[in-house]
Amino acid sequence: MHYDRWRNKSDMTRPPKRSGGSLVDRFASFVGIAESVDCITWPEGSRNENNYGVLSYRQKVQYAHRVSYEIHFGPIPGGLVVRHKCDNPPCVNPVHLELGTRADNNRDAIDRARNAFGERCGSSKLTDSQVGEILESVGSVRQSDLARKYSVSPSTISEIV
Repeated sequence: MHYDRWRNKSDMTRPPKRSGGSLVDRFASFVGIAESVDCITWPEGSRNENNYGVLSYRQKVQYAHRVSYEIHFGPIPGGLVVRHKCDNPPCVNPVHLELGTRADNNRDAIDRARNAFGERCGSSKLTDSQVGEILESVGSVRQSDLARKYSVSPSTISEIV
């Protein structure tokens, strides 16, 4: 058990989490239940690849921020998601959580630049400055020549324009 906690980068000073008990007990074994103005950060070793806190309860993996919301405010109505006002995925502070639709959540991600677009997108071949150069060259240079210069297809240049 000690090795597993070390491997998962858990807090070695905290006593091991007990199985059994209620969902509130399980949640509290990770971060406790205390009021705070600051973010209450879920432990590193218990997060998914997107940095959201996760915990398993009765052989089901659940998002920690959703569990926190349900503990403090009650069930989450169907069709709604729990959004972070603080834009900090591992935060489970109920003061920082609010309900919204998927569209609200997607709008938050766009407004806070959490979505990969432009040169931050993994499949992007052009930088923002190259796109600017292409737009400045439109009219004076043929699109096919620009495509060759930047090693992209003519349709990519056409979409930029």
